Amino acid sequence: MFESGFKFINEKDDNYYFMNVASIKLLKHLNTTEMLMANTLEFNHLEKSYLYYDNSSVIALLRVSYENLVVIAYHFFGDEIDHDVVDWYKLLGYRNRGRNKLRVSSVELDNKILQEQEIMDELTSRLELNNFKEPKKYDWKPKSWYELGNHLNMPKFLYDKYSFWSSHSHSGFDALMQENISHTYEPLQEIKRNEINYLFMSSILVFFIEGYAEVLSKLGYPYISDFDLSDVRKFSDFVKAYDKDN
Repeated sequence: MFESGFKFINEKDDNYYFMNVASIKLLKHLNTTEMLMANTLEFNHLEKSYLYYDNSSVIALLRVSYENLVVIAYHFFGDEIDHDVVDWYKLLGYRNRGRNKLRVSSVELDNKILQEQEIMDELTSRLELNNFKEPKKYDWKPKSWYELGNHLNMPKFLYDKYSFWSSHSHSGFDALMQENISHTYEPLQEIKRNEINYLFMSSILVFFIEGYAEVLSKLGYPYISDFDLSDVRKFSDFVKAYDKDN
């Protein structure tokens, strides 16, 4: 569905081009995560009593995937696109990257920095022309990642687990957490944790598919009925039931 709808969306409405680019990034994160998790089932990764596999690396990718999905859903899965808000998001992204000064440069990097500065100038001019009022909090998000997940009607399981992981698997404390906990796990116990990871990843993918299908329908994609989304809807119903029970 994504591969066939990608070209249609870009040709139909270029306002959704950024959504498609962000979607590629999301799907790459999920694909990489799945490969990491699947490889843990190979017992040739076990050496004596040690498992040379880092579950926190998977969790880091899942957290990023959640954030990717929030960005896509917040900007593009609603009724209308707020172009000023999208431009503000892009501008802050470029500004954030521009704060990192390079000690070693090259002609290629210099050209890239110049190009991005031109993009920032264009975005700034457009926002000023539209009298866009910058939020008091210098952030594109009107709410936290957790609150946005709730606001966007994502499964509660997703933003609850994201919040938990954010405090227990943050990169700044990862080494400490690994020292305190993970090295004591039996290899098969570590592999067992993949079940909750798969549920999280599948929930993200299903929410994305449903949102992307709605965009295709809204834009009049003529082949939307060719896709059988019954399994997607069944899984979505399962997650909703899981949320109620938990």
